[in-house]
Amino acid sequence: MRLILVRHAESEANASKTNQGQGQGKLTRHGKQQAKRLAHRLADMDIDRVYTSDLERVKQTLDSLMTIRGDIPVTITASLRERNLGIFEGTPYGSVKAAMAKAGTTYLAFEPPEGESIIEMGDRVEAFVRELIAKHGNETVALYTHGGPVTEIAMRLLEVPEEQFGQWHPQNAEFTVIDILDGEPVLVSQNENGHLR
Repeated sequence: MRLILVRHAESEANASKTNQGQGQGKLTRHGKQQAKRLAHRLADMDIDRVYTSDLERVKQTLDSLMTIRGDIPVTITASLRERNLGIFEGTPYGSVKAAMAKAGTTYLAFEPPEGESIIEMGDRVEAFVRELIAKHGNETVALYTHGGPVTEIAMRLLEVPEEQFGQWHPQNAEFTVIDILDGEPVLVSQNENGHLR
């Protein structure tokens, strides 16, 4: 099996440095260009199936691929949503880290009021992906999702320490490829971005 883990293109909130979490979000003009370049890069990768977050910024990113490869079956799921930032959704970048520091906890374990920690989000997406691995055998499956889920899925499958979260987190419209060979995950490429240059 081949997993292609895709982060959505630039959203308006990304551009304005606003925490969006599970807010819908829309792509910027630059984001739409990124989505088209990403789509052309992925169109030749023999994708058998796509699972996508149900949030608008991800679905808009996927639209560009579907324009080229409209034959690919797509499943929309809330399981691939970004981390729920609770009361911090819609706030400026830095507000979560400031609250974390005040609470005296780690970035990974910090649970925003009415939201979820990175660890909880990771548990959610890992459980979903392990079901897909069991289900889809030798298929190539693309997951259109968000930076947090891409990072957690890759790190957990490859058993990378959580402390390396920042090093594994992709930029907008980057993707990571992992092959599952005889049940063992193998990293093929991490945070590919050549299509964006």
